[in-house]
Amino acid sequence: MLNGKATVFLSCSSFFKLTVAYPFSDALERIDMQGVILEDAPIIGERWEPEEKLELYLNKSDAFLALCTPDDHLDDGSIQTRPNIIDEIARARGKGHLRDRMAIFKEVSVKLPSNINPTYERLEVEDPTRAIDRFLAQLLAWGFKVPTMSRRRSGHR
Repeated sequence: MLNGKATVFLSCSSFFKLTVAYPFSDALERIDMQGVILEDAPIIGERWEPEEKLELYLNKSDAFLALCTPDDHLDDGSIQTRPNIIDEIARARGKGHLRDRMAIFKEVSVKLPSNINPTYERLEVEDPTRAIDRFLAQLLAWGFKVPTMSRRRSGHR
């Protein structure tokens, strides 16, 4: 929890931050929850190293959302999400308070490493509205208060 609000750690690529991560963060804000995009989050406390910042925000989060977008096009023709997303999924799995509150959304062309192999929902990067609605429904299933009217789409940042 941050600033008195339930908090969701949004693991995302900077390439799709504007078009995918911000709409999720905006939807969380509309239901009085906080979305943390690590790249945008302020440093809390005296430690500024990236590892400590990541650990601090994972520890303060109440849920975890990975947005696996088509970031890296490899020579063999496959497409992967950024390595930081894979790392953050693994770290969140190791946190007892997040292990059962993790959602993975993946664009159809993205190949995830076999050691991750999570259950995931589909993510359309051109229009993440359906994925946002699915995530809000998941938050409700986890016991968070999600007003029905707040699921409506509104403007983005």
